[in-house]
Amino acid sequence: MGRATWYRWRPGEAAAGPLLRRAIPDWRGRSVVVISGTARIVVRLTDWCACPNGRIIDLDRASFARLSDPSRGVIPVIVEVTP
Repeated sequence: MGRATWYRWRPGEAAAGPLLRRAIPDWRGRSVVVISGTARIVVRLTDWCACPNGRIIDLDRASFARLSDPSRGVIPVIVEVTP
């Protein structure tokens, strides 16, 4: 569990923060499920980020918008690795 932000990136792709990179061996190219409230999306980890202050993932703007209004900037999320 952690927080997600968004940045301008390719739709459906995301950047993994340090905590997520440590939790998922061979993280690059892996798909994960990102859950916020009752909304869930699947994104592919293709980039990395420094992600300070409890952030674990940076989503592309369109993916973030499927979870919450991008004007919120930061939202709580749960990230699960897809099988």
